[in-house]
Amino acid sequence: MGSSLFLMISEFRTKGVEMNNTYKNTVTLCRNPDLKSTNSGKLISTCTVFYNQKAKADKDGSTLCFIEVEAWEKTGEELAKLNKGDIIEISGDLIQRRWKDTENRNQMKFLINVRSFTKKGQTDKPAEYPY
Repeated sequence: MGSSLFLMISEFRTKGVEMNNTYKNTVTLCRNPDLKSTNSGKLISTCTVFYNQKAKADKDGSTLCFIEVEAWEKTGEELAKLNKGDIIEISGDLIQRRWKDTENRNQMKFLINVRSFTKKGQTDKPAEYPY
């Protein structure tokens, strides 16, 4: 994960992450978003997306980069209306989550907290895309 994480972060830096961690990119949904409600009643929608990175291809020739996105409240409700294969332009914040798993090991992941998005279209063959 180390080298691919470095490539992903490098890609964020070259694809529009400004000094305030605002991330802008055009991505494709890997699966239909999940819409849930927190214990306090706030809505959150989550989904995995991918985009083609311009960095050197992996050893298997792949140039796809995957990352989880989340959207809250009204934006989350709108994101939940989308489907696997939809292409969207997102604007949001690159954030890092840290926690301890059930075996008390440190865990970490990066994700995008989507503040806004615009639907750009849909892939011709979404079933052929990962996930």
